Amino acid sequence: MRCVATSAIVAIGICRSVLGQEALNMDSATQPSPGVVYLYERAKFTAYGRSPYGSGTDDHTESTNQLRLETSMVAGLTKDLALTAVIPFERREDQMEGGGSDTAFGLADPEIVFKYRVYKSDSGTLDTLRVVLLAGAEIPSGDGNFTSGSVDPIIGAATTTIRGRHGFNAAARFKLNTGGDATHNLGGDGPADALRYDASYVYRLVPSAWGAESDAALYAVFELNGLYETNGDNEILFAPGLLYEARRWAGELGARIPVYSAVDERQEVDWGFVVGVRFLF
Repeated sequence: MRCVATSAIVAIGICRSVLGQEALNMDSATQPSPGVVYLYERAKFTAYGRSPYGSGTDDHTESTNQLRLETSMVAGLTKDLALTAVIPFERREDQMEGGGSDTAFGLADPEIVFKYRVYKSDSGTLDTLRVVLLAGAEIPSGDGNFTSGSVDPIIGAATTTIRGRHGFNAAARFKLNTGGDATHNLGGDGPADALRYDASYVYRLVPSAWGAESDAALYAVFELNGLYETNGDNEILFAPGLLYEARRWAGELGARIPVYSAVDERQEVDWGFVVGVRFLF
């Protein structure tokens, strides 16, 4: 009997699943089997630079620290269809140019996305090539400055390739922003439409070979995460990290480092990191 790795699933023994080879900050082309649910808990910290917008007194935000707490649930509906729901909370601390600070905490816009697999080719016990299409929307939370106040459609695609110890992912998603406020945009949430484009390489450090007796694995993850907005702003982050996976849970830790920035209409990313845990039910 042969079982194949999925977005966080690798076969063990008689096809008992575990989490496996999924990057930290992007979509993958893998998904749970029907009736299987993943729960992701992630904390993303990002430090931003100076805002291009001032208040009524021309007092600019000198810097912003954002802590984003995401609870994500991915449910397998059929063998080719999965549903992802993301509930994000954010804490923002703005340091003002004239001195002082402003801190707020609220519910950002939740996201609901369907993932439909259009291609799958399994060439070995673990080796696979998969392609999915994405469709969904961000919906308004109604929570003050943390919401766009609009329903924003999302479409995209992702591909995942696993060859032994090596994993490769590429993804793109486009969000049509039907609302949004430029002065509260930290990337992708303003009035301009947004295109996220990502690529990653995942390498299994240990064990060198995966077998039915394997209980856990440690991966090195290297990502490039890009964000282009139709106002011309474009930014790319390099995101190295580590991913540890056991049979029914996984832990992740990664940095976020700017490598290219051509941003005029929003605050630039200075640096960031992500830490998270994933569970399989």
